[in-house]
Amino acid sequence: MRLDEFPSVCNKSVQAQSSDVQGAIPTEIFDHDIGDLQELSGREIEYLGRLGTPIYKAAGENRFRPVDWNWALERAAEKLVATDPARSLFYSSGRSSNEAGFIFQLLARAYGTNNVNNCSYYCHQATSEGLATTIGRGTSSVEPG
Repeated sequence: MRLDEFPSVCNKSVQAQSSDVQGAIPTEIFDHDIGDLQELSGREIEYLGRLGTPIYKAAGENRFRPVDWNWALERAAEKLVATDPARSLFYSSGRSSNEAGFIFQLLARAYGTNNVNNCSYYCHQATSEGLATTIGRGTSSVEPG
């Protein structure tokens, strides 16, 4: 490690944390159609705020619209019931707490799948495999037999 890089932090984590403390996206934003939103840069979209309410876009509509939490949860439950668990993947933030990750995995397993992953896997998997094939693993591991 170079001393001029100490301490080193994950920029994505800092970026995500700064997004977490923003206010909710004003509902007036959803008066704009998708074409209007597509004209915004990634930075402009990021600084609109965070989602504070569920949004929905039906097939054929050209805009997202805020919806009630109960409606959104009922719709999600209907879709889960109609979907084969083996064709499902539960995906979450790698910044979630251990407790939230545990509950999330319980939900997926109660639903009938063990297809659970988070963004940390995709972010760090290449590094983990690269280290394992060059200088070795940094911790104990279990290899399938």
